[in-house]
Amino acid sequence: MNEKLIFNCTWGREDPERATLPFIAANIAATAGQEAVVLCTIEAVRLGCKGGSDGVEANGLPKLRDLMTEFLANQGKVWLCGACAKPRGITQDHLAEGVTIVGPRWWRRSSPARRRSPSPDAKTAAGVRATLRAA
Repeated sequence: MNEKLIFNCTWGREDPERATLPFIAANIAATAGQEAVVLCTIEAVRLGCKGGSDGVEANGLPKLRDLMTEFLANQGKVWLCGACAKPRGITQDHLAEGVTIVGPRWWRRSSPARRRSPSPDAKTAAGVRATLRAA
């Protein structure tokens, strides 16, 4: 089974090395055919804005702007935490191409535990409770 790999990025331009490394790891995964996502939280949400990754460079690492372009071309996804983007005034209009704002509603829907139907035991227990109340 091909599972989604989510790489968390919390740092923005204030620490270029820490901002870049999750994208390097995610791009390696995407290049290998894995479904890879970089989830930007806290200050990293600014990286997903138009021009947000421009000028973010760490010694010995690729420029983040170029790396993000390559990552997206490799079918990678960049998600911004909605709870982090909102207080920073970041909306859909501010996003770079290929970047998406996501929130708890999506996380609950995508969770494998949420996709499972109730177990037979849960259905049986509910039926027993209903029978006992009726008696």
